[in-house]
Amino acid sequence: MHLDHALLERRQHGDPLFPLRTYFVVLTPGPLQQVVAPHWHPETELVVVTKGAIRAHVANHTRRLSEGQMLLVNGGEVHSLEAGDRISEAYAIVFDLQWLSSSHYDRVQHQFLKQLLEGECQLPMAITGEEASDKRIVASAEHIVESFKNRPKGYELHVKAELYLIVYELISASRLLQRTGSSPAEGLGLDRLTPILTFIHEHYAEPISVKTLAQMVPMSEGYFCRHFHRQIGVTPVQYINEYRVNRATSLLKATDCSIMEAAYAVGFQNANYFARVFKNILHISPSDLRRTPDLQP
Repeated sequence: MHLDHALLERRQHGDPLFPLRTYFVVLTPGPLQQVVAPHWHPETELVVVTKGAIRAHVANHTRRLSEGQMLLVNGGEVHSLEAGDRISEAYAIVFDLQWLSSSHYDRVQHQFLKQLLEGECQLPMAITGEEASDKRIVASAEHIVESFKNRPKGYELHVKAELYLIVYELISASRLLQRTGSSPAEGLGLDRLTPILTFIHEHYAEPISVKTLAQMVPMSEGYFCRHFHRQIGVTPVQYINEYRVNRATSLLKATDCSIMEAAYAVGFQNANYFARVFKNILHISPSDLRRTPDLQP
């Protein structure tokens, strides 16, 4: 699978301990239309239409979905959304599919989740109400949105449980599709790339070497770097630095920690190097960002 790195969305969805976030989306028609432009990310996305109708473009396919229907986007699929003939609304749930894996390998993972997590199977494109389980799947997605929005005690359990219910409904009705994309032998495909990105997101505050990442595949360092750059558009070191700087930005805006403390907290061992990397990426210095907290870098 070859992905256009220019369309890669580098936004973090949730955090390493809870890698899920929901988004409210408003789409408008006409010459000044408001759309979701083509993009892709390693995470899985579920889109529930709550008002009007949308046209969803995923890879080379287009579907029209109306209120109560749902779009399912597999990690790595380029997708975009636009309104039908009137203002339309939807909720998007973006999450790391690997979050559903278990640290203790068991029958559930072996029999039901392994093929999905390893990329051998993929989600169907749409839930349209034609199957008996469709209403239950849409209801689970709506419960996730509501629980994430209100965040009652234990909402994390509820959200994850509803994701498992969605996967259960799809598996029990034999609705997962066999993936026809590239095999691992063709290079660094999405199935091999996602665990590497997840590792970076979870260990960004620690020293991370290219050698360590390459050994996860496994590949030689040079071969790994070439394939990583081909898929993501930046080198592994650049990606790690961008991720660390984005995390540091949140710290500088939300806390009163010093610039040096922020640098160390996200994995930089030298404050001066951190400042140079920060300015190269965001075109603003950490101190200027701290002095102007409302500034959007």
